[in-house]
Amino acid sequence: MGDMKGEVRIASSTPGRLRLRMYHPGRHPEFLQRVKTYLTDRPGIHRVDANHTTGSITIRYDTDTHSYDSLITLLHDMGVILRDVMSGGEWSLLDTGQCTAAAQMSRVISDLDNRIFQLTGGKVNLKLIIPLTMGAIGIRQIIRHGLGISQVPGYVLVWYAVDAFFRLHPKPQNIS
Repeated sequence: MGDMKGEVRIASSTPGRLRLRMYHPGRHPEFLQRVKTYLTDRPGIHRVDANHTTGSITIRYDTDTHSYDSLITLLHDMGVILRDVMSGGEWSLLDTGQCTAAAQMSRVISDLDNRIFQLTGGKVNLKLIIPLTMGAIGIRQIIRHGLGISQVPGYVLVWYAVDAFFRLHPKPQNIS
C-alpha cells in the first residue's frame, strides 16, 4: 500500500462491528479510501464506511470469518497504526490484564487460526487441528511405549501448557 500510514484509535468494538477514529493530522482521504477498498475486497467483510471529514472508519464483519485480532492484523498490514488514547503509545492489550508477550502470542495464534480457516474454506481450524494432533501423538506413544502409567507422557504436559495459556489469556470481547 505504499509508504502512507495512518494513526488511529479504537472508538468502539462489538462483535461484528469495529469503529476506528483517525487522528486529525493524518486524515488523508486517499488513505481512507485505500483502507476501505482493501478491506471491502476481503471475504467476511460485509461493509466498510470511511468518512474523511470525521476520520472515522466503521467495519462490519462476519465473526465466523474474522476475529477482532484478525481485523487488527489486516489493518496493520495496511499501514494503520493503532495508538492507545490514554498512554499515547503503541496499542497493546495491557488494559485487559494481559502482558504484552501474551497479547502478541494470542494475536499470532488467532491470526494463524483465521488463515487456516480461510484456506480450508471454513472446514478446519486450530481448535480441530490441535486436539487431533495431540490425540494422534498420544495413540502413537501408547502403541510404541504402552500406557506409560509410571511417568507423565510429554504430550500431556504440552496439552496442559496450551490449555493453561488459553484459560489464563482469554480473547478480549470488547475494547473501547
